[in-house]
Amino acid sequence: YTTKAKALTACKGNSKCTGVILKGGKYYLGKGDSFKASKGLIAWKQTSAIKAINDYYWTVYADYTLTGDIKSYKTLALAMAACTASATCHGVTTHSTSVHKTNSATPHQV
Repeated sequence: YTTKAKALTACKGNSKCTGVILKGGKYYLGKGDSFKASKGLIAWKQTSAIKAINDYYWTVYADYTLTGDIKSYKTLALAMAACTASATCHGVTTHSTSVHKTNSATPHQV
């Protein structure tokens, strides 16, 4: 797929899809059960520990953060919608009830 939004939508509608992988500027549907580190790849995994926003499912990771702030939003829904539409956004962090930031880096444990 050429965009993250198209790949996430396709994954949501495919019962065999377990996530989306960004590799070499293209998005691919994942079908495996494991979630492992792989240099140069970025993955969005569908799980039961999710938050549904704007028809997309987001895995919530406790004790993780993202770096590379792109933009700040007043609501989580706005931040997640912006991230979904962005090719460079890899996640959203919540800093307070009214500060939610889109981020360009992959998650790392704090």
